[in-house]
Amino acid sequence: MDDLFVETAPPEYTPVQVVSDTVEPSTRLTLGKVRDRVVGFPLKGTESVPFGLRAADGLARGPAHVAGTHLHNSGKAESNVEAARQRMNTPVRVFGFSLMEEGLMVGRGNPLGIRTVADLAQPMVRFVNREPGAALRVLLDDQLRTAGIDSEAINGYRNEVFSHREGAYRIACTKSWTACPATTARSPAN
Repeated sequence: MDDLFVETAPPEYTPVQVVSDTVEPSTRLTLGKVRDRVVGFPLKGTESVPFGLRAADGLARGPAHVAGTHLHNSGKAESNVEAARQRMNTPVRVFGFSLMEEGLMVGRGNPLGIRTVADLAQPMVRFVNREPGAALRVLLDDQLRTAGIDSEAINGYRNEVFSHREGAYRIACTKSWTACPATTARSPAN
């Protein structure tokens, strides 16, 4: 029986190229295979034990093949293409692979009848926001500016989450928040 269910081959050890100058031996890493090597990205701080499923990605010494992004377009320029052109110091190709529908995530049944960003300024609305720089935060700020609404008029504007999932959790489970910016993705075929 042991011959059938016990593996006798010695364990394989693969060297990992850690993308960092200093890493403690107990640091958690996210790993990816790039060509013939395994690359490790250190997870630090809140990323080491994230609220949601947080991927680590990066661009250092050429370890990335593909990186996904979505940004809010301001003006006529395609923000994702412009961001790639400005930030990359190597030739890249940008291609679309999904469509995004952006809006507000609200409590079940939308009990406060929130329909527009102007509704967020009502005193009974408790809001949780995405972090500065997030595409949804940029979109919200653009919408507030267009509507002539000061962000300080929104109860909770400075309360931030770092994922759609964390925003949904706060709305669904804590009863402390009633709205959060949200995105849903669908393939172009849908």
